[in-house]
Amino acid sequence: MRRVHGVFAGLLAIAACSCGNGTGTTDSSPATPPPLSCVETTTLITRDNVFEPTCMTVQVGDGLTIRNEGTTAHNFSIEGFVHDVDTQPGEETNTESLGLDASTYRFLCKYHVQIAMDGIIRVADA
Repeated sequence: MRRVHGVFAGLLAIAACSCGNGTGTTDSSPATPPPLSCVETTTLITRDNVFEPTCMTVQVGDGLTIRNEGTTAHNFSIEGFVHDVDTQPGEETNTESLGLDASTYRFLCKYHVQIAMDGIIRVADA
């Protein structure tokens, strides 16, 4: 009788492990994340410890207007590039063309990078 219970338990374990992921396949790879929803704009607002929007799209050759509506100085830097623009509280900074090729880049505030004050900029062909 113990042998029958042991065989039954083993078959039950095999059946439980072979159920798959509910889609008819046993592929356990993660799903592809949905695409980011970016705002098409050339104005970036900085507030205390946040950018608005956090995902933006500009055209090749566009410049940016960076407006600091916060109470502390903020910075706009594009990771891996020489862009490094400070904007004081209540002020606005205008940049000429960013000079970036069509691609996706991470931007950040170098003063608040430790608290993840960053975002994504997509540069699209004009």
